[in-house]
Amino acid sequence: MILTNFKVNFEQAGLDFNGQFLDLHNNFDFRGYHHDITANQLQLTWTRSHEDWAKETICGFKLIFRSLTFLKIREHDYSTPYKEIFNLSDIGFLTPDLKDDFDSFLESTTVTDKDDLNICFQSNLAFKIGCNYADLVELSEEIVYVQIINEVVPVWRPMWADRIKENVYRIKSFSDFDLNDESEELEFMPNEVVICERQQKSEQHCLVAIKKSNND
Repeated sequence: MILTNFKVNFEQAGLDFNGQFLDLHNNFDFRGYHHDITANQLQLTWTRSHEDWAKETICGFKLIFRSLTFLKIREHDYSTPYKEIFNLSDIGFLTPDLKDDFDSFLESTTVTDKDDLNICFQSNLAFKIGCNYADLVELSEEIVYVQIINEVVPVWRPMWADRIKENVYRIKSFSDFDLNDESEELEFMPNEVVICERQQKSEQHCLVAIKKSNND
């Protein structure tokens, strides 16, 4: 597997990209994967955590594994607390003859382009990937929370948004959001540019839209 524009940081459970260390254990949230059988590729997506200690400058990224030669996915343990399901535990390489071993790793100095990549999470979720090459594609979108203003108690809806600059975002949409649903009146609508700040909501830190930007 040739890594075209990033490196795996074996010791710190993360990636080195464009002069930055991306801490996948603490500072990024795993959002899911897509296996495109027709294109013979796998995409894994992470977005930046909104916890106070997450200081990375990129919003998120996709790892795209192209020309797959092997793929095996181990399901997560459903008894794992939700907040821990997608916490990365280890990432590294293993020789392709050990197809059933998700939890062993080679020393970094012995890795070759023929080895498979193991990506393991605290919930037992794991990916074993063999491919010809892999790319890291930076993303500009994050989830921001917008208040629903016609509720009796404060309620916020998650919405995807593109970052224009730090703390300034253009709201997009979300998978279950219906623009024509009059029962849900949002304080800010898709395509509006807003200023956001980190706030704690329901035991997690979120990016919350607080006002319109004057520079849209």
